[in-house]
Amino acid sequence: ALGQPMGPPRASGLAVVGAGQSQVFEVARRAATLISPTRSDLATVLPSPPGQLDRIVFLSDSRVTRQCAGCNDINVLSRTAFQLAVQRLYGPLGGALVTPSYLSSFTFEELNLMLNEKAPTPDLYDNLNRATWVVISTLDMPEGSEQLTILRRFLTERQRLLNNKKVIVFSFNAPFYLDATDISKLTAYYCLYSESEPFIDAAVRLLFQEISPAGALPVSVPGVGYDLISATAPDPNQIIRLSLNLPAAPPAPTGNAVTPEPTIMPIFH
Repeated sequence: ALGQPMGPPRASGLAVVGAGQSQVFEVARRAATLISPTRSDLATVLPSPPGQLDRIVFLSDSRVTRQCAGCNDINVLSRTAFQLAVQRLYGPLGGALVTPSYLSSFTFEELNLMLNEKAPTPDLYDNLNRATWVVISTLDMPEGSEQLTILRRFLTERQRLLNNKKVIVFSFNAPFYLDATDISKLTAYYCLYSESEPFIDAAVRLLFQEISPAGALPVSVPGVGYDLISATAPDPNQIIRLSLNLPAAPPAPTGNAVTPEPTIMPIFH
């Protein structure tokens, strides 16, 4: 009843926890947003998805967190999350579009070791040197954060290593951390807004061009000159036509007694 305290959650409700993955994937598919390049240029810079002969290096902004003080650690955007999704969807047991031995995954921590020329880095350097695609997954990277510093150093200091490669960034959180200089070094830049498994699957399907980015940026992104207020402003040249719906005039009063009728407010359409 209204105003009475709610009882404890019922154990039967556990049966539906995690059962809505298909609905969550549909949310992810509709949310997936292309930040750069423009949609008209995407087919030019990415005419085809990765194939069986392509070597792909996945770099992930993997972090460990916990939901409460007594909770277990959770690996967010794990080192191999993107690669395993690719192998599941497009490996030999899926679409057979990739060669598993040509895929490799590393974390931003390992990337930082390579940038600082500290061991162990040979595997990462060698894989990057042979790669045809470099796929980077990021989380929140506010200005001054270690993750943003690592990514910017990589894009700036290893330009020769990235020459003639497709460099794709998927942001699984806010999309506005990279500036115009950072974005200019990327082949494509997407935003998914969440790092859960259905959103990773949506990113993988975007990479292999099975789905198209359908979302629109919900925030301003100065790096691509996108201002939310301007984007959502009404067209100053539109014409909004108004019409006045006047009620029918009341019949003329008869007799000597005249009762004034209240004025009926007109309705605008």
